[in-house]
Formats: sequence, structure tokens, C-alpha cells
Amino acid sequence: MKKRASFFWLLILLLTSCAPSFQADQQGRVVDRGTGIGGTGIGGTGILAGTEGENLGLIGRITGFGSIFVNGVEVEYDQATKVSLAGAPAGVGDLALGQVVEVLARNEQGRVTGSDIRIRYEVAGPVGAIDEKSGTIKVLGQSVVIGTGTIRG
Repeated sequence: MKKRASFFWLLILLLTSCAPSFQADQQGRVVDRGTGIGGTGIGGTGILAGTEGENLGLIGRITGFGSIFVNGVEVEYDQATKVSLAGAPAGVGDLALGQVVEVLARNEQGRVTGSDIRIRYEVAGPVGAIDEKSGTIKVLGQSVVIGTGTIRG
């Protein structure tokens, strides 16, 4: 039982560490500290972090195609763009609306071009079941495989 409790609290800690942090004033309103959310440079305003020729890192949900739109930023890509799915090689055909992606891109003459797109699977919610034998947990009814790199308490 102690092992399950340790695993549960570790999972909660890991999931909460992924939550965005916003800066707020005394009335609880989000404070604009420059571009992006709370001055982080990450945002859907269309204002790009970085300057001409700089590398950009975007993390967000794919909300459109014709390129991909991540947090409101259009990121161009082609068949040669490196794509991975949960750490394994994939192709641009594996990109879909609603997926969470990490994109390494470059701002050149106002065009953002992706060089590396990593598709991430994310789930957050209460753990419904733990199956130590198969190395899986259920979160909101979805099976989640616990990999070999997972720290267990």
C-alpha cells in the first residue's frame, strides 16, 4: 500500500509541475510582462518570440493546418521536417488537429519554419487504477504505459 501511495503522490507531483504559471496582480488579473503569457515568449497573439534568424521553441496544441498552427503561430514544414511521436520516428502525415506538439523552429523574414516537431501525448486527471504487472495506470479511463525511465517511489 505504501508503494501505491508513493507512486500516486509522485504522479500528482509530476502532473502539477506541467501546469502553466501565470503572474497576476493583486486583483488576480494576469499581468502582461512582454510577449507571450506572463512574459514567457509563449503565446497565441501572433507576436513571435525572438528576433530575425533566431531559433524558436513552441509548445502547444495543433489548432489548424495549411502548415500547422501552434498557439496561433503558423509554422511551415515540409516532408523533410523531422517528426517524432512519443520519442519514435514519425512523419508529417502523423500530425493531427488537437495533438500537443513541441516545435523547434526558426524565424526567417517573418516566416516560421519548423525543423523538428515532437508529438506529445498528455493526460491529466485522477488515477483510476494501477496495474503494476502490465506497467500501466488508468487516467480518466485512458490507459497510460509507465516507461522504464519513470521514477517509482
